[in-house]
Amino acid sequence: MRIGMILDAPFPPDPRVENEAVSLVKAGHDVFLFCLKYADEKSSEVINGIQVKRFASNQLEYKLSALAYTVPFYGFLMKKRFINL
Repeated sequence: MRIGMILDAPFPPDPRVENEAVSLVKAGHDVFLFCLKYADEKSSEVINGIQVKRFASNQLEYKLSALAYTVPFYGFLMKKRFINL
């Protein structure tokens, strides 16, 4: 099965997400982790069998993420990135 995971933070380091994704890989699934990048990280790489795809972000989006559950603007920004996946 192909499984997509979305993380609204950089990866690594998020051990909870990594542990879950690695468990899914070990169970024979193709795991794609879509996350944000704030520095010069690679846009795409494989980490422990997890296919990591990173999308550039900025400080404004990071600050808006704190309001994700109260103001729909952050969700709108993220949806634009993942709609084609």
